[in-house]
Parts: sequence; C-alpha cells; structure tokens
Amino acid sequence: METVPDFLQKIKQQYLQQVSPNHFQWVTSDNEWSILVEPFAQAYLCEFLRPSIYTKLLLKSYFRLLDKYNQDHAEPVETLFYIYIESLSSREIPPVQYTLCDYSVRVYESQNVLLREGTTGARTWEAGMALAELLYHNPINPGTRVVELGAGTGLVSILCSKMGASVLATDGDNNVCQGIKRNAHLNGCDIPVQRLLWGVDPPVYADLVLASDVTYEGDLRCLATTMNDLITVNPCCKILLAATLRRQETIDNFLRLLPNFHVRVLTNKKYAKLLYYDSPPVVFYEIFR
Repeated sequence: METVPDFLQKIKQQYLQQVSPNHFQWVTSDNEWSILVEPFAQAYLCEFLRPSIYTKLLLKSYFRLLDKYNQDHAEPVETLFYIYIESLSSREIPPVQYTLCDYSVRVYESQNVLLREGTTGARTWEAGMALAELLYHNPINPGTRVVELGAGTGLVSILCSKMGASVLATDGDNNVCQGIKRNAHLNGCDIPVQRLLWGVDPPVYADLVLASDVTYEGDLRCLATTMNDLITVNPCCKILLAATLRRQETIDNFLRLLPNFHVRVLTNKKYAKLLYYDSPPVVFYEIFR
C-alpha cells in the first residue's frame, strides 16, 4: 500500500501524545481492524514505536486486542515483540508530542500527576490543548507580543513562538518555570520565562494575554488584579481565557471581579479536533477594556 491510511496516522499521533491506553482508539471500524493486523501495518507501527514505559503499556493492550479479534490467530511481527521485550526493562520517559498539522510541540510532562500544590504545571491540561487548537485555527500575527499566565508545560507559549509571536511565558512556580525553559529548548525556541506572582509582581507589556485552566477553585482576586494591571499597561491589550467548565459558578464569580471590562464569549465553531483529550466543555472568553 503506497499511502498510509488516516487511521494509522492517527494511531501514531495518539502514541506520540501518549494517550492513556484506556482511552487509546486503535480503530473505528472492522475494516480498519482487518488492516491493523496486517504485517505492513505492524511494520508501520515499528517505524515509530520506541522502548519506553508507555510503549510497554500500549503494546500489552495491543497484543490483547490482537489475540481477541484476529480470527486467523496470526502472530505479531517479530520486531513488535522485540520492542515490547526491551520496554519491559526500560525506564525511558520520552517527551509528549502534540501534533497540530504543520506544527508539533514536544514537552516533558507528568500526565498522571496528582492535584496538589505546586504540581498543576507539571502536565498539560485539557483547556490548554483546546486553546492550542483555537490558536492553530486562528493564527497569531507574527511579532505579536504575547504573555501567557500559568504557562504550565509551555505548550501554548511554544506554539505561539513557532507562529512568530514574541512570547513571554510566566508561571508562579520556580520549578515549573525551569520546566518551561527545558521544553522551549527541546523545541528550538528562544522563549523568555519569568516567575510572575499574581497580584504581587508588576505587569509586563503585552498585546495579547493567554491563560488556560487558571480559574480553578479558590481566591481569584490576585489573578483579576494581574489581568487589570496588564491592561492598564496597554489599554489595547486583549486577554484570551480558556476555561474548563467544571462549575459555572466559579467562572461567573471570577468574571464579577472584572467589572470594568468587556467580556465576550467566543463562538464555539466546529473546528476539526486535532489533539486527543476528553474533558468537560471548554469555553473561550475574550476580555478587553
């Protein structure tokens, strides 16, 4: 077969994004499954599978499916077994790769991190992925001065940098800031990273402020103060906030802290989903004076 079927390319993208084996979508039809068990398809898997802890879990799941659905009981190609065996003793944790068509961003992160103080920036959350998709479909103009609040792993900041924006990534945790620097270097991006404590540190100049999953439970007055300060420095600045709606009351209470601002809910256009995640609805708010 000269061209790689779309579903095999999606398998590769899910693998590189390290989607949990419990949510990994191998096929969507019986016809695709019949292709997946073919030697040429397994050879394609061997081209990008690398021994790692994640690969061990994924191949274990694949072998179970192969045994269950392969009516001919054909054995997997030998190379897949070798990759699995090497993965059994591997301690390798490769970076996660987010693929947005022409753009790809690789970041080191801990996807199974528990929610506790100082750890929320150790993984990419769903609203961050949704914001990255929105920016891909609505590219930032090159040269735009962008500040990201609560940048976490740096996915959004790195994507903006690859689009040609002048980016400053900020977070309130020193360890998270060091992780952003590492991920920026991994992607060949020269992004300034700054620790910024909401409501405490002075604002910086920006044309566009980005923030995702920052309106979680707790006192959000400091975040509101920082957003107010950022727009005071540049009255033409706009803030794009991506919020996962776990509790509508939380975001409503936050927006009440911005009485002198205009808030517009961006129309949720039906863009093609490019990344792999499941979450409550993500709503985008444009905030400006």
